[in-house]
Amino acid sequence: MPMPRRHLRAFALLPALLLAACAGMSQPSGSDAGRFAAALATLDTTTETLLGRIGQMEARHDMELAAIGYATGRRGTRSGVPATAATAHAMDPALAALALHGRRLAALDGPLPPAPPPPATADLLREADAGLREFRTATGRPLPDPARRQGLAAIRALAASPDAGSTANAMITSRQAAVTDAAAYLRALLGEAPGRGLRGALEAGAQAELRAEEALLGAARTDRSMSVMERYALFHRVAGGQSDLAAELRTLAALNDAIRLLPEAHAALARDDADSVPEFGAFLAATAALHTMAETPAPR
Repeated sequence: MPMPRRHLRAFALLPALLLAACAGMSQPSGSDAGRFAAALATLDTTTETLLGRIGQMEARHDMELAAIGYATGRRGTRSGVPATAATAHAMDPALAALALHGRRLAALDGPLPPAPPPPATADLLREADAGLREFRTATGRPLPDPARRQGLAAIRALAASPDAGSTANAMITSRQAAVTDAAAYLRALLGEAPGRGLRGALEAGAQAELRAEEALLGAARTDRSMSVMERYALFHRVAGGQSDLAAELRTLAALNDAIRLLPEAHAALARDDADSVPEFGAFLAATAALHTMAETPAPR
């Protein structure tokens, strides 16, 4: 029976969180692999929180479009499928596979707290494929085929059990390409350039809302039943709701910045001192900054 999506993170991430709590991986004295595994756990949980926050903003945009459409007699142009939720669904299995890989590396440094068994590779791939279908519907375009194929292959490679007797360096070397491809897959879903990935969907939604608001203001301008002060108040209410996109793009940029550092941080684990590689410390710092963002209440 396929594993329900909501359990994927619990099975793959709980061990990393237990390790972080019991072994103090966030402390400078922790092992390099342990600190890396804790950072992956943080990346996973904060991505869920921050995308959930963007999803709430997206829902407000959709409600505004629906309200304006009702008021002006125009139909909304949105698909009705939340782009943020679809993106999170497609990202979940890759983040879970990365967290599982991090735990396995940390386990080579010593015993870990007991944890549930990891999700089956087939379940992760099934959920990723379902998420990608949702992503295509929500954004109106599929993920580019190279990123899709490499992402699914990366999930398969990272979720697979390592060979018996594998050393840390062997695991790092053999799975470096998978970590790199998983990071590229995640970044493609989030979108770094205008018009790409979730970023493109959010930009398109903001543009649709702006056009609808302009139509609403145009209708109000010629509505003789409205007073000057009523039109003035409407203008300020509409203008005050146009700042969410900038906050959404800042959040996506912070997530992309952390994920961009992931492959080099992983490669640094093959060294005797990972801290000698700037990207290793930068990745830990970037995930810590994401944690701070996730813990900071969103402005209302």
